[in-house]
Amino acid sequence: MKKTTKMVRIMTVLTAVFMICAMISVIPASANKSGGYLGDVPATDVEIKIDGEKDSIYEQGLKVDIKYEKDKEVRATGVVTLLFSNGTVYAFAEVKDDEVQTPLQSNRENAPWRTDSFEVFINLPNNNNIYDIMQYRIDCDGWPSVYDKNGLQAYGPTAASKYFKYAAKRVSGGYVAEFAVPADAAGQDIGVNFQINDTFGPESELTWAVVYSEAMEGGTDSWSVNIYPYLSLGKTSVSLPTEVPATDVPATEVPATEVPATDVPATDVPATDVPATDVPATDAPVTEAPATDENATAVPATDVPATAEPATAEPATDAPATDEPATGAPADDPATEAPATDKPETATKAPDNGTKDKDQGKNNTGLIVGIVIAAVAVAVIAAVVIIAAKNKKKNSAAK
Repeated sequence: MKKTTKMVRIMTVLTAVFMICAMISVIPASANKSGGYLGDVPATDVEIKIDGEKDSIYEQGLKVDIKYEKDKEVRATGVVTLLFSNGTVYAFAEVKDDEVQTPLQSNRENAPWRTDSFEVFINLPNNNNIYDIMQYRIDCDGWPSVYDKNGLQAYGPTAASKYFKYAAKRVSGGYVAEFAVPADAAGQDIGVNFQINDTFGPESELTWAVVYSEAMEGGTDSWSVNIYPYLSLGKTSVSLPTEVPATDVPATEVPATEVPATDVPATDVPATDVPATDVPATDAPVTEAPATDENATAVPATDVPATAEPATAEPATDAPATDEPATGAPADDPATEAPATDKPETATKAPDNGTKDKDQGKNNTGLIVGIVIAAVAVAVIAAVVIIAAKNKKKNSAAK
């Protein structure tokens, strides 16, 4: 009885141990422990075109450097940028290769890995199962291929285009390759590997570069899923700035060209007519200038000499009536002195009356008249003296 009980206990313990081992064997091992975490591939709702051109949204994607050299002769390196959208992983690889080799068609169809090309490995469940890996490849001139360990081998555009979208082209210093790979695992972690194949000639041995991981130094190949790094899909999101379209709105406000406030020059300009009417008022002073005809008053002054002629006639008649003794007095004859003194008086009065420059002309005229009269008076006196002398001679002759 005791032996039976012990056997039952032993069998129970063994059964429990067996069940625990069975449970452990079916739990998938995560690739992250060996390869490390690369980061989150941001989700985006921006449409990405697979055309070998780097869309601006890639600038916000997750970037992974491809620089670990398994073979020391490898000369190609690069970077791959990742985005996630609607169950698809987008990868844009930029490869630096100074000697890009034109792939042989025979290698493309039978050994596409023996070309200058870029490869993406995806372990969607992120486990250690090699049969859960999908391999996608594009060579430097855009020849695609797909492969897995379950018997899938799709080489060339016709076969491979059923499994992913692709594009590639050569650029200065290397080439670019663009992938759109299905990965319906939003918010999950997936195992990945990225590889650059580099050849030095059509028949040369292949060298390659991959994402660094600890196991790579141990000489394992690119299918060593147990050392794959991993990343997460769509735990963050990115989009293009919406500010650019906003700049279009202000552009429509420009119709504030209602600045037809050109009304200002409108009716205000005619107001310049007012000063135009004031100008004619300057005609009045212009017409008054003829008042300078005061010089014309000098003309009547010429009538004065006419009055001087009678004065000369009178002394001429008095001369014969006088006797010889009167010959000594001709020089003092009062008749002659009166006109002589009168003229200077008029000449002196002229300055007294002349307080304005305009009267200067009249004064000059009076002076001239005075001189004329004086000259006439002198002539008359001379005539009287001559006549008196003749009479004296006659009288002397008569005696």
